[in-house]
Amino acid sequence: MWDFLGVVAKVGVYSGTAILVGSIFCLWLLRGFTDLDRRIRGYGLLGCVVGAGATALVLLLQVGAITDRGLLGMFNQMWLGILWPTQVGDAVRWRMGGFFLAALTLLCSTHFPTLRAFPAIALAMVAALGASFVLLSFSIVGHAADKSLLAELAVVAHVLVVALWIGSLVPLFLASSGGRPSLALVLRRFGSIMVPLVALLVAAGVYLLLTLPSSLDLAFRSAWGGLILFKMAMVALLLAIAAHNRFQLVPAIERGEPVDAFRFAVLFEMVLAVIILLVTATLSSVTSPP
Repeated sequence: MWDFLGVVAKVGVYSGTAILVGSIFCLWLLRGFTDLDRRIRGYGLLGCVVGAGATALVLLLQVGAITDRGLLGMFNQMWLGILWPTQVGDAVRWRMGGFFLAALTLLCSTHFPTLRAFPAIALAMVAALGASFVLLSFSIVGHAADKSLLAELAVVAHVLVVALWIGSLVPLFLASSGGRPSLALVLRRFGSIMVPLVALLVAAGVYLLLTLPSSLDLAFRSAWGGLILFKMAMVALLLAIAAHNRFQLVPAIERGEPVDAFRFAVLFEMVLAVIILLVTATLSSVTSPP
């Protein structure tokens, strides 16, 4: 039970992070689509709520798994007090603080006209600061924690690119409706931005594999390695779809062809993104490198 709930909670943390990062990026990318501005802010706010709730749940589930006394064991004060000063508690504080700061900015900039008078870049920077706190929390826990500054930076870069990519799918899907004439330009800009970021993603992933405590041969012969290979296959498929979008579907949209094929491709990317998040949550909750 604890393993299953742990995977669900981790998926919530990853999803909340991706939604927050993707919404902040798309507020800039889709800044010409004023009709989507409020919906993207609401999307980012949803990510903050999901991410903060899942972050708290991860901590409680860890306590419950330790005490093994049912659901009430999750609220054991002694073990909560023991975990709070550790790296687990540090990660929770960074994430909760980041989600709260970003949520407060998104909420106020949406519902308070006075704050909307502030420069959009200033509000975006505050929200981005909150997202940065969340991203930094991933370097505090996990097998790369305490190894080296480069390993921790690789973790942050890896999470950042994945979150930005996956979190942007919903806003891009929304933007593809309504026959907007500037859609092709936005999609081409998105593709140009993602090319170097994907290179960074691959480089960070390879480096993190090289920092494993065991040999790659031993790692890939374990259950953990099997899941890693499956995740890499899903990411490769996602990259193939993204390349098809960039070189086939976006030029078709520029020629005035319907966007239905692109919308279907984005929906398929969303399905793959959910699978990748599930596998990642399983890797960090149920299995570990040998």
